Amino acid sequence: MVSSWETVFQQLSAYFPMPHEDRLVHGDFDPANILVIQKDAKWTISGILDWEFAHSGSPMQDIASMLRDRERLPAEYAEGFLEGVRQSLNIPDHWEITVNVCNALALLDCLNRTHPVDQPDRLSDILARLSRLYDQLS
Repeated sequence: MVSSWETVFQQLSAYFPMPHEDRLVHGDFDPANILVIQKDAKWTISGILDWEFAHSGSPMQDIASMLRDRERLPAEYAEGFLEGVRQSLNIPDHWEITVNVCNALALLDCLNRTHPVDQPDRLSDILARLSRLYDQLS
């Protein structure tokens, strides 16, 4: 598996987030970690939880986290999120490839922190997601 991913990553190196894009990255930015309130018929973010994976890096990493499960959600979810992101960030035209690369890297990191005996469901989920991403990227 590692050599297959190594080949894919070598072929897609131009789509990796640029190293000079360093900003505060949440590291686990997804809907479960966002508190919202409705004000005047409009949803507003009231808080962001779970900062244990925060680091300096590319905002594409957080964009990738938010879009990791987009196929399971209504199309309006990704469209609305990207519309909001584009108001403050210039995202690349090839953002979908970069999102998939970032998600593959994040899932490989999760795989490294997953105990196969104690967390078999998590292991199965990560491997299935990696398999789908591999098919999309290769």
